[in-house]
Amino acid sequence: MTATFNPAAFSAILMGDESLTIACGDMVLAGGHAIAAVVTRDDAVRSWAVAQDVRVLEAPRDLLEAEVRADWLLSIANLRMIPDEVLALADKGAVNFHDGPLPRYAGLNTPAWAIINGETSHGISWHMIEGGVDEGDLLAQKLMEITADETAFSLNSKCYAAGMESFATVLAQLEAGKLQRIPQDLSQRSYFARDQRPKGMGVLDFNASAQELSALVRGLDFGGYWNPLATAKVRVGETFLNIGELEIGTNAEAAPGTVLQVADESVTIATSDHAVILQGLTDIAGNPVTASEQFENGTLLPAPDTTTFNVSDEARWRAALRHDAIALPLATSTGKATSHKRIALKIPKSLSETDAAFAVVLTALKGAGVDSGIVALASESVHSLATGWVPLLGIADNDMTLTDAGQRFADRFKRAGESDGMMRDLPLRDPALSTDIPPIALSLSDTALDGAVVTVSLGAKPALYCDASRLSATAAKLLKARIETACAAYGKAKTLNDVCVLPAVELNTQQEVWNATQRAYDPVTIHAAFEAQVEATPDATALVFETEELSYAALSRRANRLAHTLRAMGAKPGTPIGLCSSRSVDLLVGALGILKAGGAYVPLDPGYPADRIAHYIADSAAPIIVTQSALQSTLPEHTAEVLLIDSDPRLGQALDTNPEPTSTADDLAYLIYTSGSTGTPKGVMVSHGNVANFFVGMDDRIDHVEGAVWLAVTSLSFDISVLELFWTLSRGFKLILAGDESRTMVSNGAVARAGLGLDFNLFYWGNDDGIGPKKYELLLEGAKFADAHGFNAVWTPERHFHAFGGPYPNPSVTGAAVAAVTQNLDIRAGSCVAPLH
Repeated sequence: MTATFNPAAFSAILMGDESLTIACGDMVLAGGHAIAAVVTRDDAVRSWAVAQDVRVLEAPRDLLEAEVRADWLLSIANLRMIPDEVLALADKGAVNFHDGPLPRYAGLNTPAWAIINGETSHGISWHMIEGGVDEGDLLAQKLMEITADETAFSLNSKCYAAGMESFATVLAQLEAGKLQRIPQDLSQRSYFARDQRPKGMGVLDFNASAQELSALVRGLDFGGYWNPLATAKVRVGETFLNIGELEIGTNAEAAPGTVLQVADESVTIATSDHAVILQGLTDIAGNPVTASEQFENGTLLPAPDTTTFNVSDEARWRAALRHDAIALPLATSTGKATSHKRIALKIPKSLSETDAAFAVVLTALKGAGVDSGIVALASESVHSLATGWVPLLGIADNDMTLTDAGQRFADRFKRAGESDGMMRDLPLRDPALSTDIPPIALSLSDTALDGAVVTVSLGAKPALYCDASRLSATAAKLLKARIETACAAYGKAKTLNDVCVLPAVELNTQQEVWNATQRAYDPVTIHAAFEAQVEATPDATALVFETEELSYAALSRRANRLAHTLRAMGAKPGTPIGLCSSRSVDLLVGALGILKAGGAYVPLDPGYPADRIAHYIADSAAPIIVTQSALQSTLPEHTAEVLLIDSDPRLGQALDTNPEPTSTADDLAYLIYTSGSTGTPKGVMVSHGNVANFFVGMDDRIDHVEGAVWLAVTSLSFDISVLELFWTLSRGFKLILAGDESRTMVSNGAVARAGLGLDFNLFYWGNDDGIGPKKYELLLEGAKFADAHGFNAVWTPERHFHAFGGPYPNPSVTGAAVAAVTQNLDIRAGSCVAPLH
């Protein structure tokens, strides 16, 4: 913003957390004045200040450490108390914006209180920060009408506009250095405290007039923004329903609270004078309800409980609920009715409740793979509108010692345990908060928290309560072992990781049971396994490429001719031989022929850059290259001898019988090169024995029958092709080789002729640019869609090449998240390789 020259310019410290702060700040700068610093917790205000090249601080006391001084301190849309020593940093004084007409409406949330109290007008005030809260002399004031349909949202908007309009008056006084101060008549003062709530905590008392109830509903309507007071509610038996709108009807001749008429979307109820029509009803969690299922004509609704409870910790609960609940990856749905199963826990008697609670929270954090999150601390409800739990934040910051982290947790644990609880409508009043009860709960009594998957009771008889509908017996047993191990380790632990050690049974499972993969197998060479299949099914179709088909015997004979020719050219066991071929029958003949000759094939993909191919040839020192006539001229300069697989006359004169075997399981089968994403491509040497071991593993994991069909699409330069080409041919498959031009047309040609259906997978590709604001919602909602619409698997990315993986974390984390919301899908992770072409 362009500033004008002002000989009476002043400097100011700006403090506030709303858009009005920005609007008034723009006016200050436009007047040619300087802003020394902005104190804010709001992202939008912070961004604005940065754009204006103004220093940004988060807390008022940060000004002291930063040694910032100015002529004036302007507190605009700032709800924090400002310490006297901070006020002293303003040499000429401090001014505050207040969204109420002082002195009658001092304190907080005054627009809402004005509507609730039935006022017909309201106003805003600019005043000096002197004396008590909102007691300083007035500099400017602007009044406005409260209309019949006014809501807290609309009146707040009017206050914003009035604040902007009247700030020019204040600015002129600061520029002139002559303040038009008007002392407040404090005998007219009313003060509305932060923790003050409407009578009945927002529950309608139908003994009041219809107009009073309308004012209450409108005064608690913040238009979807943060509601610091309460939602408007109606009590039906022991249930509370939130009210969206209230309309005043005709005179009522029934007792106040009598249900007069019920429709699906509304209910009409008698008050002390008129009937009121309630609409937009939801349950306490915000889910829409049908009025006809909740009310019955003629019913007399109970009067609200006029008692209140201490809500002074609401800001603390709100801050905690901004954190995600600690997930319980072990949880699932067993399809059973909800029931709480009690399992006794062995916790050392020397361990305090606080330390045991922290050990449980650390176990939960470790199990979820996160550093922070909330659990529920079950509490005795002191009021019908108080929850039976409060959020308890756990943090596992490995930069902290166990002692320091434990002390911080102990402070939060003590405060939570002493609290009266949390208003049940709090999550609904802040759109950013979740209304769900965390899956993991702590309790100091021998009871379970309804809604939690597990409750760890740390009372006189420690126990684990598990919801059998969401946690299997095996998972419950594992969780019990983890908790008991953590509690046993806590007394001697020095670090957070010392607490979260694996139970012996789980350690044995991971190290011994899951790793018991030894299996006896015959370490035959690739070509020997192929030749055994040729002998078993010589006339079966081995290879289909476009319109060309070869039986097992025919494919072996062509490979044999190449093998004998290569032997005559000097091929020996382990000799690296380059193979440069398009995706065709020649590719299979070439690879099998090299293997039968005893050599190790080196893939030279004709689609790769010439310098990369040159590196492969030079680095492998391949003395022979097998290629096609059309590709010979594309090869880079080299000294290797070339054999043209499609035209060399020696092939027609060579024997077509199996060559005498010369290579063993210890000899090389192939040599392929890495992608080079971390530097120069590196050659990886794989022996026949390695491949035989791999083949046996695939036998255990891929069901197949003789004559099954396999579509091969992977480049020979990636060793998953070994599965597609050679495992299949050694197990009797009909191999359909997709060509270079047909790999994206998998539903055409031979696949369609074979009458085969296709499995559909959902693949997630991650990249660092354009991550977007809802990456995890995309992952989970996409997975749920795939689960419900016949997909067979979800693949999440590995962090493998360059920044690949992007917005997604380790696949073990994404896999666990997907598993928690799906029933039918296989969950996989794979490398999506950056194209080298």
